[in-house]
Amino acid sequence: MGFKRGRRLDKLGYHSQNTAELFFSNCRVPKANRLGKKGAGFPMMMKKLQQERLNVVITAIFIADRILEWTIDYCQKFRVGGQPISKSQAVQFAIVEMSTEVKMGKTFTEKLVADHIEGRDIVIETSMAKYWITEMVNRVADRSLELLGDYGTLEDCYIVRAKRDVRVMPIFAGTNEIMKQIVAKFTSI
Repeated sequence: MGFKRGRRLDKLGYHSQNTAELFFSNCRVPKANRLGKKGAGFPMMMKKLQQERLNVVITAIFIADRILEWTIDYCQKFRVGGQPISKSQAVQFAIVEMSTEVKMGKTFTEKLVADHIEGRDIVIETSMAKYWITEMVNRVADRSLELLGDYGTLEDCYIVRAKRDVRVMPIFAGTNEIMKQIVAKFTSI
Protein backbone atom coordinates (compact mmCIF):
# COMPACT_ATOMS: atom_id res chain seq x y z
CA MET A 1 0.00 0.00 0.00
CA GLY A 2 1.28 3.48 -0.75
CA PHE A 3 4.23 3.58 -3.10
CA LYS A 4 5.82 0.88 -5.25
CA ARG A 5 8.61 1.11 -7.83
CA GLY A 6 7.97 -0.83 -11.02
CA ARG A 7 10.36 -2.13 -13.61
CA ARG A 8 13.24 -0.13 -15.02
CA LEU A 9 12.51 0.96 -18.58
CA ASP A 10 15.05 0.74 -21.38
CA LYS A 11 15.02 3.81 -23.60
CA LEU A 12 16.64 5.36 -26.65
CA GLY A 13 18.95 7.86 -24.94
CA TYR A 14 19.88 9.32 -21.57
CA HIS A 15 21.23 6.02 -20.27
CA SER A 16 22.90 7.89 -17.41
CA GLN A 17 19.44 8.56 -15.94
CA ASN A 18 17.24 5.64 -14.93
CA THR A 19 13.59 5.68 -15.88
CA ALA A 20 11.15 3.43 -14.04
CA GLU A 21 7.46 2.98 -13.47
CA LEU A 22 6.14 4.44 -10.21
CA PHE A 23 2.87 3.29 -8.68
CA PHE A 24 0.92 5.19 -6.02
CA SER A 25 -1.95 3.16 -4.53
CA ASN A 26 -3.99 4.57 -1.67
CA CYS A 27 -1.06 6.85 -0.98
CA ARG A 28 -1.83 9.54 1.56
CA VAL A 29 0.32 12.58 2.20
CA PRO A 30 0.11 13.99 5.71
CA LYS A 31 -1.10 17.59 5.78
CA ALA A 32 2.22 18.69 7.33
CA ASN A 33 4.06 17.32 4.26
CA ARG A 34 1.78 18.90 1.65
CA LEU A 35 3.33 21.44 -0.69
CA GLY A 36 0.83 24.22 -1.27
CA LYS A 37 -2.94 23.96 -1.02
CA LYS A 38 -4.96 20.80 -1.52
CA GLY A 39 -5.79 20.32 -5.19
CA ALA A 40 -3.26 22.93 -6.35
CA GLY A 41 -0.56 20.46 -7.41
CA PHE A 42 -1.24 20.57 -11.15
CA PRO A 43 -1.21 24.40 -11.42
CA MET A 44 2.00 24.46 -9.33
CA MET A 45 3.60 21.90 -11.62
CA MET A 46 2.55 23.83 -14.73
CA LYS A 47 4.17 26.97 -13.35
CA LYS A 48 7.48 25.14 -12.84
CA LEU A 49 7.45 23.53 -16.29
CA GLN A 50 9.06 26.64 -17.78
CA GLN A 51 12.11 26.07 -15.57
CA GLU A 52 12.25 22.44 -16.69
CA ARG A 53 12.00 23.53 -20.33
CA LEU A 54 14.71 26.13 -19.81
CA ASN A 55 16.88 23.38 -18.32
CA VAL A 56 16.29 21.25 -21.45
CA VAL A 57 17.30 24.23 -23.59
CA ILE A 58 20.50 24.78 -21.59
CA THR A 59 21.36 21.08 -21.85
CA ALA A 60 20.67 21.06 -25.60
CA ILE A 61 22.96 24.06 -26.12
CA PHE A 62 25.73 22.43 -24.09
CA ILE A 63 25.47 19.21 -26.11
CA ALA A 64 25.31 21.08 -29.45
CA ASP A 65 28.43 23.00 -28.48
CA ARG A 66 30.21 19.81 -27.45
CA ILE A 67 29.21 18.02 -30.68
CA LEU A 68 30.52 20.98 -32.67
CA GLU A 69 33.86 21.08 -30.79
CA TRP A 70 34.29 17.33 -31.16
CA THR A 71 33.43 17.41 -34.88
CA ILE A 72 35.84 20.27 -35.61
CA ASP A 73 38.63 18.44 -33.78
CA TYR A 74 37.89 15.22 -35.68
CA CYS A 75 37.80 17.02 -39.05
CA GLN A 76 41.15 18.68 -38.32
CA LYS A 77 42.78 15.35 -37.47
CA PHE A 78 41.19 12.95 -40.01
CA ARG A 79 43.06 13.01 -43.31
CA VAL A 80 42.11 12.04 -46.83
CA GLY A 81 44.81 12.20 -49.50
CA GLY A 82 47.24 13.67 -46.95
CA GLN A 83 44.98 16.65 -46.16
CA PRO A 84 42.72 17.11 -43.12
CA ILE A 85 39.08 16.96 -44.22
CA SER A 86 38.64 20.36 -42.55
CA LYS A 87 40.34 21.83 -45.64
CA SER A 88 37.41 20.73 -47.82
CA GLN A 89 35.08 23.59 -48.69
CA ALA A 90 32.02 21.37 -48.15
CA VAL A 91 33.22 20.49 -44.63
CA GLN A 92 34.04 24.13 -43.88
CA PHE A 93 30.58 25.25 -45.00
CA ALA A 94 28.90 22.54 -42.91
CA ILE A 95 30.88 23.61 -39.83
CA VAL A 96 30.05 27.28 -40.44
CA GLU A 97 26.35 26.44 -40.72
CA MET A 98 26.43 24.38 -37.50
CA SER A 99 28.48 27.05 -35.70
CA THR A 100 25.99 29.75 -36.71
CA GLU A 101 23.02 27.81 -35.36
CA VAL A 102 24.80 26.97 -32.10
CA LYS A 103 25.84 30.62 -31.60
CA MET A 104 22.30 31.85 -32.27
CA GLY A 105 20.95 29.30 -29.81
CA LYS A 106 23.52 30.27 -27.15
CA THR A 107 22.68 33.95 -27.47
CA PHE A 108 18.94 33.28 -27.14
CA THR A 109 19.52 30.94 -24.18
CA GLU A 110 21.75 33.42 -22.32
CA LYS A 111 19.03 36.07 -22.70
CA LEU A 112 16.37 33.67 -21.40
CA VAL A 113 18.48 32.74 -18.37
CA ALA A 114 19.05 36.41 -17.55
CA ASP A 115 15.31 37.14 -17.93
CA HIS A 116 14.44 34.14 -15.76
CA ILE A 117 16.84 35.26 -13.02
CA GLU A 118 15.18 38.71 -13.11
CA GLY A 119 11.77 37.06 -12.64
CA ARG A 120 10.35 38.01 -16.05
CA ASP A 121 7.51 36.06 -17.65
CA ILE A 122 9.24 34.10 -20.41
CA VAL A 123 6.64 31.43 -21.18
CA ILE A 124 6.48 32.31 -24.89
CA GLU A 125 10.23 32.67 -25.36
CA THR A 126 11.02 29.51 -23.38
CA SER A 127 8.53 27.56 -25.48
CA MET A 128 10.10 28.97 -28.65
CA ALA A 129 13.59 28.11 -27.43
CA LYS A 130 12.62 24.59 -26.36
CA TYR A 131 11.13 23.95 -29.80
CA TRP A 132 13.87 25.53 -31.92
CA ILE A 133 16.97 24.59 -29.92
CA THR A 134 16.04 20.94 -29.44
CA GLU A 135 15.42 20.70 -33.20
CA MET A 136 18.72 22.51 -33.82
CA VAL A 137 20.79 20.13 -31.67
CA ASN A 138 19.33 17.25 -33.68
CA ARG A 139 20.31 18.97 -36.94
CA VAL A 140 23.84 19.50 -35.61
CA ALA A 141 24.12 15.84 -34.53
CA ASP A 142 22.83 14.64 -37.92
CA ARG A 143 25.23 16.89 -39.85
CA SER A 144 28.13 15.79 -37.68
CA LEU A 145 27.35 12.14 -38.38
CA GLU A 146 27.36 12.90 -42.10
CA LEU A 147 30.81 14.50 -41.85
CA LEU A 148 32.23 11.51 -39.96
CA GLY A 149 31.37 8.97 -42.62
CA ASP A 150 31.84 5.33 -41.57
CA TYR A 151 33.29 6.29 -38.20
CA GLY A 152 29.96 7.88 -37.29
CA THR A 153 28.33 4.43 -37.33
CA LEU A 154 30.58 2.91 -34.66
CA GLU A 155 29.50 2.66 -31.02
CA ASP A 156 32.85 4.02 -29.78
CA CYS A 157 32.22 7.29 -31.65
CA TYR A 158 31.14 10.09 -29.27
CA ILE A 159 28.51 11.36 -31.71
CA VAL A 160 26.61 8.04 -31.69
CA ARG A 161 25.74 8.41 -27.99
CA ALA A 162 25.13 12.15 -28.37
CA LYS A 163 22.69 11.47 -31.23
CA ARG A 164 20.74 9.00 -29.11
CA ASP A 165 20.60 11.48 -26.22
CA VAL A 166 19.44 14.46 -28.27
CA ARG A 167 16.81 12.54 -30.24
CA VAL A 168 14.43 12.56 -27.26
CA MET A 169 14.83 16.26 -26.46
CA PRO A 170 11.99 17.41 -28.76
CA ILE A 171 9.73 14.95 -26.93
CA PHE A 172 10.21 15.44 -23.19
CA ALA A 173 9.24 18.45 -21.05
CA GLY A 174 6.35 18.89 -23.46
CA THR A 175 6.63 17.91 -27.11
CA ASN A 176 7.66 20.55 -29.61
CA GLU A 177 4.12 20.49 -31.01
CA ILE A 178 2.89 21.50 -27.54
CA MET A 179 5.51 24.29 -27.49
CA LYS A 180 4.11 25.61 -30.78
CA GLN A 181 0.56 25.47 -29.34
CA ILE A 182 1.69 27.49 -26.30
CA VAL A 183 3.28 30.15 -28.50
CA ALA A 184 0.22 30.30 -30.74
CA LYS A 185 -2.13 30.57 -27.75
CA PHE A 186 -0.21 33.35 -26.03
CA THR A 187 0.47 35.36 -29.20
CA SER A 188 -3.15 35.18 -30.43
CA ILE A 189 -2.25 33.62 -33.75
